[in-house]
Amino acid sequence: MDLHVFENNGGVRLVGNFNKEGQNTYESFSWVLSDNTIDNLNGGNIYLHKSKSTPSFFGGNIVSIRREPTEGNRAVVRFVSNPDSVKPPTHWPRQDWVTN
Repeated sequence: MDLHVFENNGGVRLVGNFNKEGQNTYESFSWVLSDNTIDNLNGGNIYLHKSKSTPSFFGGNIVSIRREPTEGNRAVVRFVSNPDSVKPPTHWPRQDWVTN
């Protein structure tokens, strides 16, 4: 499963400089995600968009997701950036969109 999110403030932070494979690893800001969505996201991709009608400006391959109990039990997505994650908008199902 892929996750498409609306993000107006950059939405990611670098985790360290590089992971062991030499690829950039990032964490998203926290999002409201159901347990079912989290269960289906591992191994998928995250795409960050400014709006539904704009291409994703950043994203990558999801490597883990963790709950943030101090933020109302929202979830943070850790991912390895991938240049193929910048893509034009298509007709994604409404349930695939999350706003922060």
